[in-house]
Amino acid sequence: MNTPTLTRRQLLKGACAAYAATVTARLWTPGAAFAADGLADHTLVTVFLRGGLDGLSAVVPVNDSTYHALRPTIAVPGAANWMLDDTFGLHPALAPLHELRDMLAVVHSTGQPEATRSHFDAMFNVESGTSDDGTGWLTRHVRSAGLTAAPLHAVAWGSSPPASMLGHTGAVSLASIDSFHISSAGGVREPLLVALRDLYAGDDVLSGGAQATFRAIDEVANIREHGPQTAVTYPTSHLGRSLADIARTVKSDVGLVAATVDVGGWDTHEAMGNQSEGRMVRLLDDLGRSLAAFAQDLPGRLDDVTVVVLSEFGRRVRENGSRGLDHGRGNAMLVLGGGVAGGVYGDWLGLDDDVLDGGDVPAVNDYRHVLGEVVSRRAGNPNVDEVFPGFTTVPLGFAPVATPFEDHPLAPYAH
Repeated sequence: MNTPTLTRRQLLKGACAAYAATVTARLWTPGAAFAADGLADHTLVTVFLRGGLDGLSAVVPVNDSTYHALRPTIAVPGAANWMLDDTFGLHPALAPLHELRDMLAVVHSTGQPEATRSHFDAMFNVESGTSDDGTGWLTRHVRSAGLTAAPLHAVAWGSSPPASMLGHTGAVSLASIDSFHISSAGGVREPLLVALRDLYAGDDVLSGGAQATFRAIDEVANIREHGPQTAVTYPTSHLGRSLADIARTVKSDVGLVAATVDVGGWDTHEAMGNQSEGRMVRLLDDLGRSLAAFAQDLPGRLDDVTVVVLSEFGRRVRENGSRGLDHGRGNAMLVLGGGVAGGVYGDWLGLDDDVLDGGDVPAVNDYRHVLGEVVSRRAGNPNVDEVFPGFTTVPLGFAPVATPFEDHPLAPYAH
């Protein structure tokens, strides 16, 4: 019996595979080669507020006596200065968004069909679109639209892709444009990259994954070295820096279809504060200033971008003994974009005892109606039944002008 032997090249390639995995671990092999004419004309950005946003603090039912009675220390009367309609006003910390109210849609009382107070379960349900096929709703969006060609078509700004990109064979995760490259010691990054390109020049599965990594590295390097800069001042937070990078990528026209940012810290069980101080003020201030800077950074491009802000669930209506709020159900979602008709949408039943769902805002507006309208009318994907299988989405009206898909810029690249 002959014992197989390894050539020096095979041994080197195997040794480098472990090193290359430090880059490819956050990148999955795309299903199609990049084609220069296969670029997306619309970018969908999702900002997920991890921990459970209190929608009643962000978008306040200003004149509801129950709201004020159940929140004696954390109610936000100052929202009356930033009214969106006759019922709702923005928290004062979100004042920068009031200037964008003509392109800001709010849907209150949103939620998922099955109530859960588990962060893990609620996040997974929302990001999977309650589908059980092992994929996330953003994965199904980019696949069903046939827009997976560009190396940076789906990017998660963070340490790993969220569950909304679960099962995607082409998503990239990066901390920032400036830090995305192959790590090396001793200043040998470029020679190492050349050597790795040579080693993974084949047509096997491992080489395919490495080549996808190299394409992403090249695209990000091109944005970093030659892409447009910004004169806009963003907050220095993770959200602010990430949105600045997303704006930079959008303006570079590299085919970004879906971008995600996760923002933690929204599990406000205690010391929430009120309209002028406390934890909620700090969180909402960052959110409002970051989104406003993003809009300011994309003059003339906002028609091509939609931002959706969502969370896994809302908070209880009644404040707890720690001047905070425990896990609830119904919540508020925000949609921002140049083609969005500003206003408050969906059903709102109020906060009377006979309306509340066990002390929670009821989830009378399924969150998939909001996402479905964004996917179909803003992103131009007609295959919403594939994005949310088994569920019929009903437009709420915040994207009132639906471009016929045969005339939509994305139509030539769809299946």
